[in-house]
Amino acid sequence: MLEKKKDYADIPYLPSKKTKLSLFNTFAEAKQNAQAIKDEAAKFEQLIIVVREEGSSENQELLGLAPNILLYTGRAWALIFERRQEDEAYVV
Repeated sequence: MLEKKKDYADIPYLPSKKTKLSLFNTFAEAKQNAQAIKDEAAKFEQLIIVVREEGSSENQELLGLAPNILLYTGRAWALIFERRQEDEAYVV
């Protein structure tokens, strides 16, 4: 017997609408937008920054902009977060 597919409302890992997602192609682009990142971080409980460029997710220059920032890097993470964004999991 096939199990009924769950609705997104039943999945606890989806973030609330108090989470903002910001996508950047490169670290340089993200760093150029440092002030905008700070401003956005002040408005939300959590700001997720995704940089498509491969690199360290522990980049202190970006993480140091605000304590509520999460940083993900690489094309795979970008694809995951883009799909979640399509599902309207984040504030755009």
